[in-house]
Amino acid sequence: MRYSVRLKFVFTVVMLALSIAATARAQNPPDSDPRAFLEKARASMVVITAEKASGEPMAPGVGFFVGRNLIATDLSVVISAGRIRVQPAGQDPKVDVSTYNNNRLVTILTVVRADGQPLTLGDSDKVAVNDRVFLLDYSKNEGTLSGGIVTKLGTSTDSRCFQISAPITSSSRGAPVFNSKGEVIGIAGESSGQSQGTVMPVSYLTTLLTYVTGPGVSTGVGVGRGAGVGPSPSQGLPSLGPGSGEFGGGGTPSSNASASSVDVKPVPLNNATPHYTEEARRNNTQGTVMMRVLVGADGLVKQVRIVRGLPDGLSERAIAAARQLKFRPAMKDGQAVPYWVSLQMDFNLR
Repeated sequence: MRYSVRLKFVFTVVMLALSIAATARAQNPPDSDPRAFLEKARASMVVITAEKASGEPMAPGVGFFVGRNLIATDLSVVISAGRIRVQPAGQDPKVDVSTYNNNRLVTILTVVRADGQPLTLGDSDKVAVNDRVFLLDYSKNEGTLSGGIVTKLGTSTDSRCFQISAPITSSSRGAPVFNSKGEVIGIAGESSGQSQGTVMPVSYLTTLLTYVTGPGVSTGVGVGRGAGVGPSPSQGLPSLGPGSGEFGGGGTPSSNASASSVDVKPVPLNNATPHYTEEARRNNTQGTVMMRVLVGADGLVKQVRIVRGLPDGLSERAIAAARQLKFRPAMKDGQAVPYWVSLQMDFNLR
C-alpha cells in the first residue's frame, strides 16, 4: 500500500513538471529556424540601382518590400540620386521608382508596377545587447544569411541605431536585419569595422509607413497614399512650413547651429523656378519635391535636405533652385539667427 501511494506521488510530480514545461514553451516559443524565414525574405528582396543627375551610376544596394508597392532601404543607397530603379527577386525587368520618402536614415521607395510580399516588422524598442540577429546578404537574386549579436546601442547622425557583430557589404546595405523569430528589427546601414555593422531600428520605418500610407491604411494592400505624385495647386513663392518636426534626410545634423524657436520666421524675398529635365518630360514625371532648408543669419540658403524627392533629376533641379532663394532671416530677441524651414517645389507638365 505504501509503495502504491509513493508511486502515485511520483507520477503526480512528473505530470505536474511536464505540464509546467509545456506551459512555459507555449508562453515562450523557441526561436525560429533561420532557414524557415530565409525563403520568404528572398522573395521580398530587391536590388536597387541609381544614377546621379549627370547619368553617373551610383553604388548599388538592396531593399525589401514593406507593402505591395513600397520598398524600404537605407537612405545612403538613394541619396542624391537622379534616377532610381529596382529589380524584384526573380524578375528580369527593372522598375522605376516614382517617389521616395525618408525618416532619418530610413527610406521608403514607391514603385508603380510591383506586387511584392511585405516582410513582418518587429519591435526594435526591445532590442538589447547580446540579442541574436540575422543579416540577409543579397545579390544576383540570391540570398545568404549570416548570424551575429547586438554589440552596442547608440546613435548615428543624431539618430538611434545599434551595432551588430556582422559586416555590412555593398550587397547587404539596405537589407533587413531579423531577430530570432524572423521579424525585421532594423535596416542595414554602413559597415563600422571588419566585423561590425550599423543598423537603423525598424521603429523609424513604422513611423514613416504611417506617414506614407496614412493612419489605418494597411501597407499590404493597394497603393499607399501620400506618395507625392501628381499636380499641386500651390503657385507663386515657394511654400514654407514649420521649421521643425518634419521627416528629413538624416534629421537636422546642423540643428545645433540654428535656433530651435524664433520670434519671426524666415520670409522668402524672391522666387526660383526649377526647370524640367528632358528625361522627366519623356517619362511624364510630375509631383512635388519636399525639402528642409537651413536659412542663415544673412538670409542665404546654407543647407538643403530632401524630405520627399522625385526621380529623373527633378530632386537635383529643386535643390539647385532652392539655393538661389534669398530670405529675410529669422529673428530672435532682435537678432538674425539661422533657422530650418520646410520648402516645397512643384513640377507640373502643362
